[in-house]
Amino acid sequence: NCIAHLHTPPLMPSVIAEAMIAALNQSMDSWDQASAATYVEQKVVDWMCGKFQLGAQADGIFTSGGTQSNLMGLLLARDRIADKLAEHSIQKQGLPTFANKLRILCSKKSHFTVQKSASLLGLGEQSVCCVDAHPNGTMKIDSLAAELEQLNQQGLMPFCVVGTAGTTDHGAIDDLTAIAQLAAQHQLWFHVDSAYGGALILSSHKARLAGIELADSVSVDFHKLFYQTISCGAVLLKDKANFKYLLHHADYLNREHDELPNLVDKSIATTKRFDALKVFMTMQCVGPTALGQMVDHLIVQTQQVADRIRHDASLELLAEPSLSTVLFRVVSDDVTDLDQLNQTLRLEALTRGIAVLGETVVEGKSALKFTLLNPCLTMADFEALLEKINTLASELVNKR
Repeated sequence: NCIAHLHTPPLMPSVIAEAMIAALNQSMDSWDQASAATYVEQKVVDWMCGKFQLGAQADGIFTSGGTQSNLMGLLLARDRIADKLAEHSIQKQGLPTFANKLRILCSKKSHFTVQKSASLLGLGEQSVCCVDAHPNGTMKIDSLAAELEQLNQQGLMPFCVVGTAGTTDHGAIDDLTAIAQLAAQHQLWFHVDSAYGGALILSSHKARLAGIELADSVSVDFHKLFYQTISCGAVLLKDKANFKYLLHHADYLNREHDELPNLVDKSIATTKRFDALKVFMTMQCVGPTALGQMVDHLIVQTQQVADRIRHDASLELLAEPSLSTVLFRVVSDDVTDLDQLNQTLRLEALTRGIAVLGETVVEGKSALKFTLLNPCLTMADFEALLEKINTLASELVNKR
């Protein structure tokens, strides 16, 4: 009944690999510390770049997860625009004089780490322009186009647009192709946050990620729908040359004359775990086909749970599911403040040990959220959980 957040039950190969990683206790920053591990990580990165069809010049690096991956994507976009417009090196000279004019565009439903990254990068949250989203959680492309025109008219400098493949609440996937076309038209860096939905690339639903191959950078979280232990993520680039904005040499570590690859050259971390082993072993033991089938199953089951809620008079489905989240709330004719009822219900369910439910806001309404990630759950499990929710709701209503 712990169904609130994007935490998957890890697959056994990942758990076993975790023990091996701890026992080896390697750091992945230089070839001489982790030669075989560096090779394995590069092979996994190359495989993922191929799956997303990012092209022959693509490359990537493992990260701690979507937050670090998004930060790196936006950092590279920032440094590239400074270099391109003014041959200005932020590495050496700090922020350029026009930094306060730089703007990042994303949807109002994009992950909060877009704003957090802008803050950490010295651009401030004011540099993030959030455009409207449809009720289903996807970005309004016409609003994006209008915002770009307005920013240009104001003399501001949009340099990056972020598309999302799987928003946290709705699981919504933006029209990545349309966003990519606008990004190309306005010469913007195109970053795709596919931390949640990236695993669709292995499933029968991979066509829903159309346009991701046009991205300049892509965030992937393996500790979500790839069923890896936390933490395990990656950022992938269409053009590996852009990693140059991260390069710093140290005499004791990655000397300028080194010919062998040192992963520290393309990472914001120095000490780095061998997390690629988890993905490598999972793909060897379970395989991408079986993993994709697990994702397919979750999507079908999510629709079934939504249909069950839709036909329950004491519950209200608040949005059609897109990936594996279900947004709903309890309703009652005897209660005027349904927001308070649902907020209280979530807290009571948690403190009584009944269930860990998600809570968010959908179109101004307090909502409960199921995040389906365990392919072993059955509809009987959800029937029992919904019965507990209805029983608790009735108790709370009767107390008023």
